[in-house]
Order: sequence, then structure tokens, then C-alpha cells
Amino acid sequence: WVEERRNGRVPPLAESRGKSEPYRKAVYAVLFVTDKVFKDESEKTAVFSTSQDYIWFRLLVVSADVSPDLLLLQDLATVVRGASENFVAAPVTFFQLLLLTQQFEFAVSYLVATDEYKVEAVNFGLVLAVYGLLPFAAPLKSDAPSVSVGVDVVRMVVRYTRLFAKTAPASALSYLLWLPRPEPEITRLLVETREYDSIVEQLDLLVARGRPIDVAKICADAAVDCEARLQYTDAISLFYKARAYDRVFAVLALRIAKVMAVEGPERQEVRDIAAAVAERLVEDEKVDVLQPETVRTFNTLQRLLDFFDLARAGELEEAVNELEALGLVPIDDDSLHLCVREFGSLAAPVKAVMPDVFLTHMAVLSRLYAKARSVSARSVGAVYNAGRAELVRFVKDRATRLSTFVSLVQREHRLPGEVNAKLLELEVSMSG
Repeated sequence: WVEERRNGRVPPLAESRGKSEPYRKAVYAVLFVTDKVFKDESEKTAVFSTSQDYIWFRLLVVSADVSPDLLLLQDLATVVRGASENFVAAPVTFFQLLLLTQQFEFAVSYLVATDEYKVEAVNFGLVLAVYGLLPFAAPLKSDAPSVSVGVDVVRMVVRYTRLFAKTAPASALSYLLWLPRPEPEITRLLVETREYDSIVEQLDLLVARGRPIDVAKICADAAVDCEARLQYTDAISLFYKARAYDRVFAVLALRIAKVMAVEGPERQEVRDIAAAVAERLVEDEKVDVLQPETVRTFNTLQRLLDFFDLARAGELEEAVNELEALGLVPIDDDSLHLCVREFGSLAAPVKAVMPDVFLTHMAVLSRLYAKARSVSARSVGAVYNAGRAELVRFVKDRATRLSTFVSLVQREHRLPGEVNAKLLELEVSMSG
């Protein structure tokens, strides 16, 4: 037999019906580097029952010769894949065969297709990708022939972590950190779980240990996402963690502007959040990092909130004084032209609430006028009458200037159409 093999010939195997026939065929196949002696795969697996033995046999019958009668090395993978039907009852064994023949993509995709080993597929796929034995992402489609099954490890990991992200965010984070670009998925994890403190704390620990993670960008991106979802409180918290303090106050300004002229628990909630953020900023000594315009806008909005609160509480004189102290409405001819010029440079959140400010200010003046006119002249002394007349002149003067101011502003800036009509109505009510 050895001589025949040296001459490139494979002698025929004599027929035998003994119990040792499968083993005799196995010896023959190894000696003459051929598997043609077996009728089917079941004869082989009867002898080589373990995955290791099966692969060793397959390796032994591989030949680098070009003879069509011999199994070539590049054919080994195809032969092993074709044996899958013989391992239906033992999927783990077939998975081992695919690993031993370095068919890592097929091995992982095979586990994915099973019902009981989908989780193991994710873990094996991730480990193989981390060690460079699998690409993280599926290869792009091309016209070139390929045996790749296109395992997308990133997608597998992301889909798997979504199953338990909300109940075990720390575990989900540990998986995502193995991805080549984990930041987008960690951002999504932050937004969906809202476990900001615990996740950011874990990320900060990794950064302290030398892991190059841009925690600030992750928090900022998550904050932008929350802002788009109208989750303003979450956006404020995340912008603060991202050390984007100007963005914190930008979101706060929008929230304040939204609730400026309304009543209810949301308004008080916004006031409480604004106070807490301002206090924390002072404690953290971060006030100096804010842009001056940001500070001015925030302070202006806070004082406008005070103006509306005073107006609702019936503290009319205090409300007028608070608004005039801000310099947003005119008190004489000089300030009238100044207010008109500066209206265009107001910050967007302040400008957005000015129509409500105008109407509330005119309503306060109207109530002051009614208050001054309500006392009978015969029931008070001359001194009080003189003071009352002065108050009436003061209120009518302020009302006239406010109407003029709004008319001039409307020439260059768009205001709601009902503002002028309402102001005119209130002004006419004070013409008596």
C-alpha cells in the first residue's frame, strides 16, 4: 500500500463484512489520504464520534495535491458545512466543528439560527470580534463571489442589550463598551434608561483608569436627544454633566419662557429647577465660565417671572416698578427710543415673552387706573385727591407710551395681531 501510494495510485479496498469494517476503512482512508472509501457521512461519524476526532480525520485526508480524487485544503470548510444534517441533535458539536475549521462567521450564524443558543451566539460573536477573528460589522455587499454570511456583531450586541438595558443598565453598558465605537450606543442607553448618575459614574471611573471615552460628548449628545423629545429636565441634567453650562441655561430659558404667563404646578416646577441649578452653579464655582449674555438673559427672565407673580398677587405698584427697573418698557421720551432700538437685540427667549409682558403691563396699569378712580372725591381729603390725580396722570402717561412703543416695535418686528387691539382697548378704558 505504501509503495502504491508513493506511485500516486490508490489501490482498491477489498470488501469485508466484519464488525471492524468501519475502522478498517478509516485506517485505509488515513493511509491513502482519501475519504472515497466511505459510503456516506454516517460511516465516518460512527468511527470519529467527537468533534476533535472528526476534524483530525478531515485534516489527515486533506492533500495539497491537485488530483481531483483527493480532498484539497480549501474544500475542507465546504465538507464540514455540508455535514450539518448529521449533527441536528448535537448543535454544540457542529458549532465546535465550525470553530475548529476556523469558520467563525458560519459558527456564530449557526448558533443564531438555533432556538436555545441565541444568547451564546452574541457572547461568542463578541469575543471573536474582540480578538480580531470576526469583523464587528457585516461586510458591504459586492458582486464578487463570497462564502461570507455577513454576521453583524455590533447589531447583535445592540439588539441583545436592549432586552435588559432598563433593568440592568450596568450590564448593558459592559457589553457596549466592547464595541469599536461605543459612544452612539451609550448615548442611546442614557436616553432610554434615564440612569444618568450611575452610567456617567461608571464612565468616569473608566476614564480615570485610562480608557479614552469622551464622556462629555456622550452626555451632550444625549441631552440634545432629550431636548428634541421635550424632556427638558433630563436635558438640563445631562448638559450639566457635559459641563455645557451655557446650554443648561439655554434650555432653562426656553422652559421659563414657556411657562412665563401661565399658572399651575409646571410653572412652580420650572422656578424650582432654575433656583436649584443656579445654586448648584454657585456652589461648583462655575458662574465665571458662563457667557455674560447667558447670565443677563437668565436674570431677566427670572425678574419677569417676579413681575407676573406680583401682577397676579395684586401688588400693582411693585409690579410696575419691577418691570420698569428692567428697562424693557419706556418711562419717558428718551427711554422710548432706546427701548425701540434695543428690542431687536433682546435674547430670543426674552423677545418671545414680550407680547405677554405688554398685555400684562397694560392690564396692571388699567387696574391701577380703576383703583385710583374708585374712591369718591367727597370721602377723602384734598391731599389724597391731589395724590390720586397724580396717580391717574402717571398711569395714563405710561399707558400712552406703552401703546406708542408697541406700535413702533411692530414696524420692524412681528407681534401677535391681538396685541395692538387689546392694548388699544385697555387704553381707551382709561380715557375717561
